[in-house]
Amino acid sequence: RIGGFGGKSDVLAQCAVYAGKPDCYQAELADVDAATPGSVQAAAKKWLGTGSHTLVVQPSETPASALPETVQAAPATAPAAVPVVDPKYKTVKTRIDRSAGVPATRSFPELKFPALERATLSNGMQVVLAERHETPVVQVSVEFPGGYAADLGKKLGTANFALQMLDDGAGDYGALELAARQEDLGAQIAVGAGLDSASVALSALSDKLPESLDLLADVLRRPTFAPEEIERVRATWIAGIKQEKARPQTAAMRIMPPLLYGPGHPYAIPFTGSGTEASIASLTRDDLVAFHGNWLQPDKARIVVVGDTRLEQILPLLEQRLGSWKTPADAPALPAIPAVAAPAASRVYLVNQPGATQSNVYVGQLVPSTSDAGTIDFDFANGVLGGEFTSRLNSNLREDKHWAYGSYSGASNTLGQRPWFASAAVQTDKTA
Repeated sequence: RIGGFGGKSDVLAQCAVYAGKPDCYQAELADVDAATPGSVQAAAKKWLGTGSHTLVVQPSETPASALPETVQAAPATAPAAVPVVDPKYKTVKTRIDRSAGVPATRSFPELKFPALERATLSNGMQVVLAERHETPVVQVSVEFPGGYAADLGKKLGTANFALQMLDDGAGDYGALELAARQEDLGAQIAVGAGLDSASVALSALSDKLPESLDLLADVLRRPTFAPEEIERVRATWIAGIKQEKARPQTAAMRIMPPLLYGPGHPYAIPFTGSGTEASIASLTRDDLVAFHGNWLQPDKARIVVVGDTRLEQILPLLEQRLGSWKTPADAPALPAIPAVAAPAASRVYLVNQPGATQSNVYVGQLVPSTSDAGTIDFDFANGVLGGEFTSRLNSNLREDKHWAYGSYSGASNTLGQRPWFASAAVQTDKTA
């Protein structure tokens, strides 16, 4: 990764500042490569062998006498002196007039992307490859149609629950064994879902790709849905739903979809995909097995591969592991996504939380589907309004007024009408 947190720029800059040479990371990698169980144990004994420090934060005016006997109130201390800044880290002199703002971009570099290669497995699964040979890593993502919207008429949360359990035991591996095998291979499997789609992704080292694809095939085709794992996940899942209801941001994502789309619409469900306490409590293993068999349809799937491999290398590996996977003859069709008429007038809904220190304001509206010809224009306009930190909403409410920590807007990508939201958590006395 070039930029972003943990990207090449971060690594080179940290080495330059703290070690005085941008390539210091190579020595660190050499240390990791040379590590032995004995050296790791010795380092742990040296640096992790002292006692612990316990910090108690008192959110209210609790007298010291009310603290547990094992906890003593810390004596008041004077503020620490501000350290003197090393001169070599001071801001360098510049002739740039920053008060004029960022200069307008007048020319753009020509973008060149590697050509995509395409193929099809014998069972109809499409394969798309983008070669990237800079690092010995291969990313594989298997994309399926049918996400949370597949819960229509069924127990809400089934889709997300079943998908998240795919890597909690598959093939001959239990949940812990599967996790350990991924670690042994330096691989990572991740499952994701949205309203209209689901994905199972693999990150693998190129020299361990065959073994890593074996794991991916197990997760895709042979999840165990072990009863004990179902109960473990169920308990944490229901607790998570309760947390969603208690948090303003996620509570809004549960409340607003039915208000925007109306009852009976495939999208009129919690956008978190978590369902309800009652629906999750009633889920059975048969429900999960049925979802897996019905909705992970290989003939409608697309495999996207990016990384250090070639089509003639990856295609036989995929065919061997996934080519015999067939879609059931009675697999259901994707749910129809009906259009929703705009309301005659704006509506306001209030969720009263007495004593709240701030107000969370959410605005929602339906906009055309992602497939609409005007989607790029809409997303560009939203970027100006609220899609970025420097957009108008955040610049006004945070930077100018200081009423909110942040204010943003955006629309999800969907096959049907997209839900567009704008939100801000503002001081209670500035709500109006």
